[in-house]
Amino acid sequence: MSTLSHRVRDHAYRVRRWVEFNCIKLGGHSPCLEGLCAIASAELWRRLRKDGIRAKLGHAQDEYEHHVFVIVDDHIIDITATQFNANCAKVEVRPVNHLLHPWYWKVTETFDSDDALHVHQTDTDWVIWQRANQHLVERKSHEQHH
Repeated sequence: MSTLSHRVRDHAYRVRRWVEFNCIKLGGHSPCLEGLCAIASAELWRRLRKDGIRAKLGHAQDEYEHHVFVIVDDHIIDITATQFNANCAKVEVRPVNHLLHPWYWKVTETFDSDDALHVHQTDTDWVIWQRANQHLVERKSHEQHH
């Protein structure tokens, strides 16, 4: 792992455990956390921001797939890379501009908020259960009706 503060790493591991524990509730179906990158990354982004840590949400895509991760201090923090490679660590930290990155770490765009990412996902027809904040939108709607 590259050098990042212990606070950032602690948040990343806590969110990874949160996603593993809530995988089914969040719409996932796989212990590798396939399809949960935006939800997991948005949650990590929120916790980092709440702790005063500047972060962005990074997006990568190839012809068929999309992937979301967090960027802090020119480092990618990916807590769902295991969906692409079982040999990945539960928390991967990589420099942003590495020439040999696989497609899922090649930043195509960044977002300054989880809401901006959610809007992008909605506008580009991401599967609903994979959208950042979707679980929060559904919970808020459920609470308003009860």
